[in-house]
Amino acid sequence: LAADETAVLALVNTYTTAGASLVMWALLERLQHKRSSATGMVTGAVVGLVIITPAAGYVSPLGALVMGFGGCALVYPTFQLSHRR
Repeated sequence: LAADETAVLALVNTYTTAGASLVMWALLERLQHKRSSATGMVTGAVVGLVIITPAAGYVSPLGALVMGFGGCALVYPTFQLSHRR
């Protein structure tokens, strides 16, 4: 283990993807249900963490942002199918 550029990149990408996924989940939830929930936003952040885990040290921060938005856009409809309100 080393505190080098790869570790810094992994840390930045982890936060970037979790934040992007959180924002995307909140937007999708607001579009569908006219409100956002704290539980939904936390779910979005966890989805972002799952998405970036295998690639955190290998993609650029812009790639991490795209992964957060795009991955959440793919996961949200699937999640809605299995969690009807």
